[in-house]
Amino acid sequence: MYPNSVFKKFANLKFAISLLFLIGVVIALGTFIEQEQSLSFYQTNYSTANPIFGFLDWNFILRFELDHIYTAFWFNILLFLFGASLLSCTFTTQLPSLKKFRLWNFLKARQQFNILSQSSVVNSNFSNSVMYELHESKFHLFRQGKKNYAYSGLLGRVGPIIVHISIMMLLI
Repeated sequence: MYPNSVFKKFANLKFAISLLFLIGVVIALGTFIEQEQSLSFYQTNYSTANPIFGFLDWNFILRFELDHIYTAFWFNILLFLFGASLLSCTFTTQLPSLKKFRLWNFLKARQQFNILSQSSVVNSNFSNSVMYELHESKFHLFRQGKKNYAYSGLLGRVGPIIVHISIMMLLI
């Protein structure tokens, strides 16, 4: 298994959402079970004679470090895996997408236009007014000879990268 394929597996959206859901469940559990209390507190409130949900007693809580979830080794591993997933997604998907988005691709053959979701051929007199309308609609415009290129949505490509960096800062 190559390192790039490991990054692709970590960049999987289902994996990241599963980790985020698991982290949310564990945090909810951490609010349900009192944290950083004495052994006698857990023995009194979570007795083995009457376990909550049939299994949650003081032995279970101490064995799985549920008395200090936020500093538990396994919880930090979950956070690390989630952070690795965000970084992998950023470097394998988001940044290449942003770089590819900035490439100007001037199509030359008429058949190339057929694959586009929106395309039209206009006469040269009409071209300037179309370019003006695109500019007014906040498109970025480029011209190469008689060929024109317009794009929009750069913020939509940068937004996920900013979100990933922000979440990484929160995790750190």
